[in-house]
Formats: sequence, structure tokens, C-alpha cells
Amino acid sequence: MIARSAIGLGGGRAGREIAGAGSIELKHGSPLPEQYRALCGAVGWRVPPVGETLRALAGSQDVVCARSRSGELVGLGRLVGDGVLHWCIVDVMVDPRFQRHGVGTRIIGALEGVVASSGIGAVALVAAPDVIPFYERIGYRRSGNSWMVRRTS
Repeated sequence: MIARSAIGLGGGRAGREIAGAGSIELKHGSPLPEQYRALCGAVGWRVPPVGETLRALAGSQDVVCARSRSGELVGLGRLVGDGVLHWCIVDVMVDPRFQRHGVGTRIIGALEGVVASSGIGAVALVAAPDVIPFYERIGYRRSGNSWMVRRTS
């Protein structure tokens, strides 16, 4: 698990635009299930069935979507947790055509803004080994805790 102290980084919810430079617009709110699934495929992740996608999006405390000027979903991040004691950033993904342009950093910043406004002082995230250096560059550190996983099916 990787953790970062939440510091005031702006934010908002429910379809409000997040200011930012460039041709990518960030907004809080869930994408259509087929858009989420297409982005999973674009980044090489398992594409979940529609039912799983709907439940995952509905179970999110917040979702930040990055869209091109044409409205194409090019990035996304979700915030899950109880909103009182624990927050966790999951499913941060950026279409490879838009990587290395600050899109992921902006998505993380928008989600951190929600955490900061809740009064919780830290947020955790789940990161694949190959993207840990990215998160370390933007201020995350490996915590002493470890995610433990057990298959139930």
C-alpha cells in the first residue's frame, strides 16, 4: 500500500468542471460503463463484465474522468472508502496516447481534493509495481502496511 498525506488541492463533485490547462477536461462523475470498459482495455487491464462495472462505479465515493475536447474518455480515477476513516484511490488509468502529459497527476490531485475537504489527513492507493515510481515522484511513499489478498472464488 502507498500512502500520502492529504493537503488542500482543490476539488469538487457531481459533474463540476475542474480547472486545468491543456485540451483535457476533468470532471467529477461516473463515465458510461462501456467507456470505463474501453479504457480498461486500452491500458491492458482485464475488461470487467458490464454488471461488475456498474457495481464498481456505483460503489465509488467519487470518480474523476479526464476527457478530450471531443468528449472521449482518456483517463479516470476512483475514490473508494467509508469517507470517514479510510479513503483509497483505485483504478487510475490513462489511455497510452495521453500518458506523460500530466493527466494522471491531475486526476490524483482532484481525488486528493475530495479527501482533503473531508478532513481525513491521508489517502492510500493501490499501485502496480511498474507505476510505483510515478506515485513516488508525486509525493506518495510506501507505507509499513501491506495489502494482503486471498481469493474467495
